[in-house]
This record gives sequence, structure tokens and C-alpha cells, in this order.
Amino acid sequence: MKEYINPLLRVFTVVALVAIIYNQHKSIQSYKQSSASNVDSLEAEIFILQTEVGRYEMATEILKEEDSVAGNKLETILNKETE
Repeated sequence: MKEYINPLLRVFTVVALVAIIYNQHKSIQSYKQSSASNVDSLEAEIFILQTEVGRYEMATEILKEEDSVAGNKLETILNKETE
């Protein structure tokens, strides 16, 4: 009976290690997928904000062409709020 204990322990240890490695691999894959979706959503948010900033810049330029005093005041206000 004693001659079967060591091989059984070795087999059990190998099976346990393979199971642990498999579970870790699955966990890593799920984290990669969730982080990829987070990056995609952040890129979409950045695109929306860049578009909004572009609209403000266009509006400021148009206002400067129409009324330079009001355009300069608006630009001063926007710069004070962001700096």
C-alpha cells in the first residue's frame, strides 16, 4: 500500500496544478476582454469630448469674425476656466 501513496500524490499534485493553471488562464482572458471593452468605451468618450471642443473652437472663431470684442471676451472666459 505504501508504494502506491507516492505515485498517487504525484498524480494528484499534477492534476491540481493543471487545474490551477487552467483557471488562471480563464481569469486572465476574462480580464483582457473586460479591459478591452473599457478602452473602447474610453476612446468613444474621448471622441465625443474632442468633437465638443471642436464645436466650441469653431463657435469662438465665428464670433470673433462677427464681433471681435465679444469673441475675445468669450475666449478669455474659456481660457480662465480651463487654466
